[in-house]
Amino acid sequence: MRFIIGLFAAVVIFTVQPVLAETYTERKEREALEAEAKLKKLNTVLMTVQDAYQAIPHQQTPFNKKRSKIPAKESKYLDHFFFVSDMALRARVMTLNYFWDRKRSMSIEEYNAEIDNFLSSFEFAKAPTEALVEAERLLIESIKEQQEFFNAWEKARGTDKFELYSKNLANHPKVKSSHGKLLQVYYILKAAYPREDKQNLQAFYDHLCALDFI
Repeated sequence: MRFIIGLFAAVVIFTVQPVLAETYTERKEREALEAEAKLKKLNTVLMTVQDAYQAIPHQQTPFNKKRSKIPAKESKYLDHFFFVSDMALRARVMTLNYFWDRKRSMSIEEYNAEIDNFLSSFEFAKAPTEALVEAERLLIESIKEQQEFFNAWEKARGTDKFELYSKNLANHPKVKSSHGKLLQVYYILKAAYPREDKQNLQAFYDHLCALDFI
């Protein structure tokens, strides 16, 4: 009887341990997928990413990981990288509408919440190469500088400076700095993947150029 109980316990341990190990090793990837799913569920009724490109206007060339010649881990990461870039673009266009009193807008409070959510998703999608680590750092800093610009503009509401922000977007130090960082991201990606699929090379440019104020 003791042998049977011991054998049963051994079977339970043997069958449970691999499940626990699998759950542990896949946890980060699952959390990354869950984080991205939450971001995709954000309200896009007022404006889709495609709408945002058309509003600028700018050519839209989505990064296609299925066509990519880049190693799988890197193309998977870039797919998320440009997802965040596009969502930040959409948020920026809608927040500009807020400042310009146009329809399909997003308040500064909503903008801040979305940007914080987008950027935090990189915690679950680690860059697999040094070049991508640097590209991610610059992208995050660039988006944060756009966020700082919008918050400074909101702070100026009710003062003479408020209209100056609207008329001199391209000359603001934060906008200029953000522009420079996005250019660096593009050159990093172009140098890292010179033999990438032609459409995806164009996607590098279009994603980042659309995100840029200038």
